[in-house]
Amino acid sequence: MSQFLKLMSILALGFSFSVNAKIDVAKYKKYFSWTSSKEMPKAVKKARKRRVGRSFASNNVDLSHMSKEYKEMRDKVIGAKSADELHQMILNFEKKMDAYPADAKFLASMLVTLKPFRGIVYRMIPLVEKPRITHSFLRNQVKTMASNMRVYLPTEHWEAGFAYITQPYSDNGEVVKQFTHPKLFSKDKTSGVIKFQEYVATDIYPAIADSAKIVEEIEFEKAIIWDNKIVFGPESFQDEILENRYRYMQEGERRLALSSLHMGLHYITYFNSYNIEGSLKLSKDIGKLYGVDGFFGGANSREGAPSYKVSKQVNKYKDLYTINDMGQTYMELSFKHLQEGVRQLRLAREELRNEAPNRLFVLNTGRLDPWDENFEKTMANIECAIEDVDGDSKVCSVRSAITGETVKVDLRKFYYNPPTDMKDLMPIAWDTEKTKIKNKKLGVSYPNYFWGLPTKWNAKAYSNYFPEAGANSDMRKYVRVMRQSWGGEMFGAPLAMFVE
Repeated sequence: MSQFLKLMSILALGFSFSVNAKIDVAKYKKYFSWTSSKEMPKAVKKARKRRVGRSFASNNVDLSHMSKEYKEMRDKVIGAKSADELHQMILNFEKKMDAYPADAKFLASMLVTLKPFRGIVYRMIPLVEKPRITHSFLRNQVKTMASNMRVYLPTEHWEAGFAYITQPYSDNGEVVKQFTHPKLFSKDKTSGVIKFQEYVATDIYPAIADSAKIVEEIEFEKAIIWDNKIVFGPESFQDEILENRYRYMQEGERRLALSSLHMGLHYITYFNSYNIEGSLKLSKDIGKLYGVDGFFGGANSREGAPSYKVSKQVNKYKDLYTINDMGQTYMELSFKHLQEGVRQLRLAREELRNEAPNRLFVLNTGRLDPWDENFEKTMANIECAIEDVDGDSKVCSVRSAITGETVKVDLRKFYYNPPTDMKDLMPIAWDTEKTKIKNKKLGVSYPNYFWGLPTKWNAKAYSNYFPEAGANSDMRKYVRVMRQSWGGEMFGAPLAMFVE
């Protein structure tokens, strides 16, 4: 349970939304060329048949495959010396997107997704200053990123990129506004959390969706080239060993990128569905249980933060994690992104199914093929869960690879009939009998480390998604079976937040 709280508190800052955040669901349901279950057999057959040729006679990359526009774009990125220069560059790339050849368009589609993240760290500062546990965690993450950059990527264009996401900037002649706390501005009654939520919905989601649309429409008629100098800077690869600097990309790589973008959109729309107002106050309450945000945490911190104590804190916030007015619609869109992400991953694998190993490609079948059996076992469970069906239900049986136990899961119903309140998934009974255990033989006592752990859950809340779950079902079994099965981590990891 404590793991659930830690994740939700952090995700509330990164990918969460409120009732005021708007995504044009009708638009985006028509925006993509969604792949249906019925279309997949034909698409798989086409992918396996497409012998686009991942085998080249030369041991080095043929640079004639690289367009002039790509080279110019690469040089501009590598040469960026400031956040302002990088931002202007991104705006110019965005304007010319339609005119670019495939390789330049692919690179530009990745770069323009940076635009809504400009100054994002600076803008979040007021949100996290008071809850120390959240503030400390996020600040340490940024400082670690800065330290690693200075050690492994000490280049000007990386410094510009770091400044791009962390520093304030001028927006229409004024310093860009932070996601302010309402107490700081008496006339502004909208909380900073809601402002940030709205920003993610109205700026970040569309930017990633646009990138996914571009990648969806690109046609790789021949192999394109990725230049690793974009990552490592102008001083890298001075010996001109081309096999380390360049990599080919074709349909498999394009589909993998598209899969990743749809999975990102899936997570954004999922968290868009629930109200997280109050999550920062909650993170402070939980921090005290861990000995943070108070003088050594006080007496409450002595026994740590077991599920029993965490649940009591969560339930103080009645509206927190309840589904918002558009939640059902957002969850259905989230499921469509999940389906497309999984199907594009399948097609990425099939594009490489009959191709010869080649170390000069980003995806080398020589490394992928040995793992194919594991991939197929994993995808069997995941593809079952996201299959198109009439109605909102699709029950799949998941089997533990360790014990052979099975559980039935209806992941689809979680999206089409989502919980109205995520708190309903929390435990309803705990082990609170003994705080200490006495050893009469040794004449000593020691803490009962199982005190406060969950023992019972709301069967009605879980039965929608686990058809065999009854009143006395131990949800720990469900977590164990799913996390021990191929692909079951997709189901088991989120559930574990409520069970561990």
